[in-house]
Amino acid sequence: MTWLGVGGAVFLLALVVGIVFATKSFSAGSSSAGSSSPTGGSSDSGSGSIGGGDNPTTELAMDPTGSPALSDGSSSGSPSATAPASRGSPAPSAGSSQGSSKSTAATPAASQPAGGGGPYKLVTTYAGNTFFDGWTFWDTADPTHGQVTYLSSTAATSNKLISTSAKSAIMRVDNTTKLASGAPRNSIRIDSKDAVKINSLIVADILHMPTGCATWPAWWSNGPNWPAGGEIDIVEQVHEATVNQYTLHVNDSGCKRASSPDITGTAVAANDDCNAHNKGNTGCSYSETASNSYGAPFNKAGGGVFATLFSSDAISVWFWSHGGTDLPKNIASGAPDMSTWGKPSATWPKSSCDIGKYFQDQTLIFDTTLCGDWAGAVWPSECSSKAPTCADYVADPTHFNDAWWEVASIKVYSI
Repeated sequence: MTWLGVGGAVFLLALVVGIVFATKSFSAGSSSAGSSSPTGGSSDSGSGSIGGGDNPTTELAMDPTGSPALSDGSSSGSPSATAPASRGSPAPSAGSSQGSSKSTAATPAASQPAGGGGPYKLVTTYAGNTFFDGWTFWDTADPTHGQVTYLSSTAATSNKLISTSAKSAIMRVDNTTKLASGAPRNSIRIDSKDAVKINSLIVADILHMPTGCATWPAWWSNGPNWPAGGEIDIVEQVHEATVNQYTLHVNDSGCKRASSPDITGTAVAANDDCNAHNKGNTGCSYSETASNSYGAPFNKAGGGVFATLFSSDAISVWFWSHGGTDLPKNIASGAPDMSTWGKPSATWPKSSCDIGKYFQDQTLIFDTTLCGDWAGAVWPSECSSKAPTCADYVADPTHFNDAWWEVASIKVYSI
């Protein structure tokens, strides 16, 4: 070391001391509890995730149908096979969406042709053995003056006018009791316990609907204080009709049909004004062009699906028969995508009807009345060959063997 000299020796000694000190400091820092893992996550005991907090795992959530939700938020079950959502289930926390997957991937939006925002998420399903849990039974007088007695849930069950299975729910008109002419026949009307808010999509999978002379069935919705809250008739016709009709009813003349809507249906000539106080409350209607959208042809085809958009920008309705091949797969999957559906059968855009002004939260309704204000009024021109009057026809129970609803599911999607 003599060749280094005194200065060189001092320099070498300082270098060695510095290396030793640095090594001790590194060892002390790396051996502390809770040190960083190679991926950047904490190695604290109890942590089972791979990759730590920066790499969250995708979980399989349960949607309101009771089926595992797919990663895109859709249900793995078909509409007619899923169980209904529990009305007693906890509400999702703020900012969450029922039926969505806890994934960092974006859930596909149920896009719509007429605005109203998105995406739409499944919030309520009525189906299967607990279908009727979400409905109240109307057991007072029929407001359309039909020749029916609407039964309570208890009476409907004891008279065997309602039933459920894993596949569907059934609501019948009594077809066993012989009556005196003019006497009312037992029937069913149900109203949803939960109202549907604006910016919702209602998808009804119906397998069978009432048909035949004297019948006036309807799948519809109604706001409070009719007609102030608005009415949407999704399925409605009378007697032996084979083509469905869609209609709105509102409180004054500010809501009308659009002059040139982009739809597949055709305007019913009777009235452009949706005002319930004009022209005998005919409302403003469109007629479906599909020949199996109502009655016997609808039932022969195995039913069909009616999808109703209730948004701030438009009310629109689509129809697909189960007898065809054009039912969008995204309906069955539980992830409806309106951008793939084509033109609706009917639409009332906000340019001709201020939806927010004329429509409030809607109660969903199924009913089957007999005769009444519409079916009774057109009896002479449509069914008089069967009996002199509608009242006479109602007396025979065998006339109502085909007067029943079978519903696979009702699904409500909302923003």
